[in-house]
Amino acid sequence: MAEIDPELVERFTGQRRITTVEAARAELGPLKSALHDAAHNDQTADARRRGAHFEYKVCHCRLWLAQVPSRFGRERWAIVLVIGSVVGFCAGLCFIFIVRASLLGTVSVAVFPTLYAVAPLIFPSAIEPIANLAQRYEKAYELALNDHNATSDALNDAQERYVVAKRLHDGILRAREHPLSRLLNVDIRSMSGPEFELFLADVFRFLGYSVRPTGKSGDKGVDLIVARGARDVALQAKCYSGTVGNWAVQEAFTGMAIYRCQRCAVITSSTFTAAARTAAAATGCILIDGSQIHDLIRGRIVV
Repeated sequence: MAEIDPELVERFTGQRRITTVEAARAELGPLKSALHDAAHNDQTADARRRGAHFEYKVCHCRLWLAQVPSRFGRERWAIVLVIGSVVGFCAGLCFIFIVRASLLGTVSVAVFPTLYAVAPLIFPSAIEPIANLAQRYEKAYELALNDHNATSDALNDAQERYVVAKRLHDGILRAREHPLSRLLNVDIRSMSGPEFELFLADVFRFLGYSVRPTGKSGDKGVDLIVARGARDVALQAKCYSGTVGNWAVQEAFTGMAIYRCQRCAVITSSTFTAAARTAAAATGCILIDGSQIHDLIRGRIVV
């Protein structure tokens, strides 16, 4: 599992609770399933709401039509009849020229509104049963509406939680692909000498230094010259399995004078002897061992 710098994760995500892509993916998966379920529930509840609303409106229309003869008189009922006939005629035209339905279907659509308006007069029905039915449909619609509101709230909540988790997942992915994470996950213990030099060149370029290799032979104890601002640093890279002695400090110090640099440093993948540290203290040479490489990459050590 690749290491991701916690500070880098916090920069991209604003938190340190989850610092790996695997953990972010494990949190995102259930939220994605929950979002899918919430969307399905909301669609089902919305379909029930629309069905209940249609039944509620149709029943109230029936109730209104049943009350027309007694409440409004025959004159207004006649108006309703005319309106029903006009609606039926328009619907018939639409079916003929737009839907291109059959003649039977067109006649049925055209006649239905008229019959619906005439029915209360021809077949008078008791208003109370229709009113009770309308109340039941109204209550059913209210229940369906409340259910849909609840599923909508659940869907919004699931969407918000998913968006937060997705943003966290994408932020950790960006942190993992950042050059800092790539450098932190390099295994310097398996490197050869030239590979270690190239790795350090990448590190110092990432830190904003200009880097100039001195060449493979005749380097006079200096492998890289790194510069930032007006200060040049003669750098010697030692990719050893054993400890590095004071001779490396002497070579770097001599190379600093030859290349006319202002400072010198020795960086190793292993450790330094006590003699090397004493020599470095006397000459002002900077020593960076394998345990400090990550601090160097993070910019906590300045050469």
